[in-house]
Amino acid sequence: MRGALPGAVRLLGRTGGGRLSRGDWIVLCGFVLLTAWTALHHEPWADEAQAWLLARDSSLAGLLLDRLHYEGTPGLWYVLLWGLHRAGLPYPSMQTLALAANAAAVYLLLRFSPFPAPIRWALPFSVALAYQLPIVARSYSLIPPLVFLLCIAIERQRPIAVGLLAGLLANLSLISLCMALGFFLLVLLPGDDGRPRPAVKARVLGGSIFAVLLLAAVYTAIPGPDVNVGRAQALAAKPRLRHLLAVLTHEPVEARAAHSASALPRDSTDTAASPAPGLAPFNAKRRPILPVGGALTLAAVHFASLAFFPVSSINLLALLFYAALLVWLAQQRRLRASLPLAAVLIGAKALPFNEHHACVIWIAIVAVLWLGWKQPSNERAARAGLALASVLLLVLAEQLCWTGFACWYDCNHPFSGSRSAARWLQPRVGRESIVGFNYHSIAVQLYRAQRIYSNQKTAYWPWSIANDSDARIAATLAQRPEVVVDGEGYNGNVSWRNQILQEKLAWVRNDADGVAAYLLAHGYEATHRFCGSQPSQLGFSEMTCQVIYQPAGAQH
Repeated sequence: MRGALPGAVRLLGRTGGGRLSRGDWIVLCGFVLLTAWTALHHEPWADEAQAWLLARDSSLAGLLLDRLHYEGTPGLWYVLLWGLHRAGLPYPSMQTLALAANAAAVYLLLRFSPFPAPIRWALPFSVALAYQLPIVARSYSLIPPLVFLLCIAIERQRPIAVGLLAGLLANLSLISLCMALGFFLLVLLPGDDGRPRPAVKARVLGGSIFAVLLLAAVYTAIPGPDVNVGRAQALAAKPRLRHLLAVLTHEPVEARAAHSASALPRDSTDTAASPAPGLAPFNAKRRPILPVGGALTLAAVHFASLAFFPVSSINLLALLFYAALLVWLAQQRRLRASLPLAAVLIGAKALPFNEHHACVIWIAIVAVLWLGWKQPSNERAARAGLALASVLLLVLAEQLCWTGFACWYDCNHPFSGSRSAARWLQPRVGRESIVGFNYHSIAVQLYRAQRIYSNQKTAYWPWSIANDSDARIAATLAQRPEVVVDGEGYNGNVSWRNQILQEKLAWVRNDADGVAAYLLAHGYEATHRFCGSQPSQLGFSEMTCQVIYQPAGAQH
């Protein structure tokens, strides 16, 4: 291996002086064409619709000071959507924003990243960059350009730019807030490349900018006292915390007892254990009984599943990738570059995390590779670098298959059933009484300027006890509406929880609250079902359906 160092320097180093080569331009044009074509066929689901409807129907002050406390997220994405709507632009402008942001990110990657051509040309077509982030338009779509600009600013030792960019990143989502903290730690810690640190004044100013933006992100994400979803609901259920949240958010404290009394009764007919019609449950094993220390072992397995899922469906390949990455960083004395990834993985374990969030972990991995990549300085580092490049190319080969499947599926099958349901409802709006239940039903509202459902006070879903339309189902059905839309969600056959252990059953409803059973028990029948599935790896992470219920026995 004595002659390995010069060869490794040539293979692992970048040529071209940072300008786009002909190959780079071909890759960029191919990326734009692929994502634009896929986006033309994409059908938005409830999470995309919720953000647009909130921005459309809220004032800027109401959005930042009120509504976002029920979304569990900072507000940068919503402010941008608010601006698009106030500029007179329609919903597709949100998709255009996601496409443009990721095209800009790929341009930054191709021009400024230190990767050799094979890796630089394959990375833009990883599933996160070529499908999940540009096609599914959510706040995460803005993460790649901010992260890649952060990598450039850190390399060039620009603490003010780092503070601003990290602060903006923190205002996109709670998981990106964790990543932003990891990036900012890189500025606080002493460097390992022997270069003098930036002036104290610049570091203090950058830190001040970041602190202000971080506080803004934290404030908008504080849950309201009457929130009724997720872990925030459990926090707000505690009286002392509920009153503290009321003080912090200036939201009224609602009586939770009345809500509990009005909740739907659960019985053996609940659809929580029922698969979607026509689909057989995935034969997943129940969680095994672990030996002594099982809780810690299970936590370690879950952490490994989180880390492996965005990389490869083959656990051995994912393990080899992380091992090669850590060895490479250690040999290059750049282990500190792993801080953004470590912060994201810790945040993902602590926060609610679904398969479509895995794209954030992948972008953190790309950032670690970017910040840690440099030409090897000795034989041992050369061997580690070649091993990492080899494993990374295998990972990217599998990712290209994921991207191809996702784009093909989205162009030929519905991602959501909302558009088809909206078409079916169109001639009935204004002529028949229409009501909607469950969060996924709001995706249909994206296609009309006014509310469709008479039992919902807003077009978006409020996530509030005070405005919980599902809790008033008895009073709603007493008026015998002619059309009921129930938004249903089902587990797909791909889950990060099944990466190592088979823990999650596929095609089983994941949001059941008794609405479907209550409808069937009170004289309604399901007459139409409009479904769509979300591709993930070579399968599906979730299926959502707009199910139409009408009075049993009536002429439909």
